[in-house]
Amino acid sequence: MSVARLDQHRKRDGSHETADRDDPAVAKPPDSAPERDARRGLGERRRADKHSAAWRVGVQRRRIMLYDDLVRLNDLDPNQEAERDRLLKLLSAADKAANAPVGLRKWWWGTEIERAWACLREVEERSVDLLEPPDLHTTATDASTRGSRHLPDRDPRLGHLKRLLEGVDPEVGPSGQQIPALRSSTTQVLRRVHAVIDRANQEARYLRNRIILASTIGVIVGAFLVYLQSVITEPLVFSESLTGRDPAWQHLFAVMTLGALGALLIAIPKMTQTPADFGPFNLPLQQSILKIVVGPLTAVAGFAILSDEPLNISLPDWPSVALFAIAFGAGQEVVTQYVDRRAAKVLTSATPSDSRESTQGRRHADQPAPVDR
Repeated sequence: MSVARLDQHRKRDGSHETADRDDPAVAKPPDSAPERDARRGLGERRRADKHSAAWRVGVQRRRIMLYDDLVRLNDLDPNQEAERDRLLKLLSAADKAANAPVGLRKWWWGTEIERAWACLREVEERSVDLLEPPDLHTTATDASTRGSRHLPDRDPRLGHLKRLLEGVDPEVGPSGQQIPALRSSTTQVLRRVHAVIDRANQEARYLRNRIILASTIGVIVGAFLVYLQSVITEPLVFSESLTGRDPAWQHLFAVMTLGALGALLIAIPKMTQTPADFGPFNLPLQQSILKIVVGPLTAVAGFAILSDEPLNISLPDWPSVALFAIAFGAGQEVVTQYVDRRAAKVLTSATPSDSRESTQGRRHADQPAPVDR
């Protein structure tokens, strides 16, 4: 056979192979959900993800842990196999939520965060019914520990689970009637713990949004004061002898800047504080921003009080003005202390006060990471 005819055969065979690959009838069947999740769980090289916030990493880490627990289950009957497939679909939904783009509206309402963690917690609760007795005893013990950290000691679900665990031999594990009772009690405690954590996160999100609204209003009020001073020739909070020939709005802006500096000095410790058991909403950061925004307003208010009756105090020079402006800006702590108390209550609401001392410093692995700002 000539070289030309060999080339024709090769081209014809290659065209047939290409057609076979493109033909849906002979195409390879798509990978199953467990196989796709396995590749992701084992760290297959994926398309570079633009969304790499800390809370997304926390969701992925938890999803991989739950997937590993599911694939290790053996000797499942057909009904249990079907249930495991449904749980794997929930893990896939959590993966989609963790990789979905988050716009301003979703960020404001926490849509993707709550959807991802709702799927993961549903998987954790329903997978209890698939566990073998030895694994069931371990999971029940862990649920009891988590319940002690997030639920009051008088909680009936937690008390029932503890009584069941007391009757189980750790060396043998649950048997007989203990198994269904332990499954049900473990699931109920996990649901109650998850409800407490979700409610605390929702309250933190609501408070974060209110703090952002208050900060925005503060910025608008400050900008309006500077604009008002720019159109009014008479100084609002200073005497004409102090302002001299310079525009009064420049002096007002300088005082507000110094007030923000004083507030920043007070807010720095707050910005470095992160609770031991933190959720996806970083309230200390928002609290610090609010303090910096309120500082200029308290500085202006302080000078207005000094220059008005009955005090009628006039500062002689700008060094004195700067000192008082910084002091008045730091005085925003009097205004924002209510927000600080409310935030501290929200951040610790997931751990009851009667068990907080015994659990201080321990970190709950189920908590999502702080949200991106």
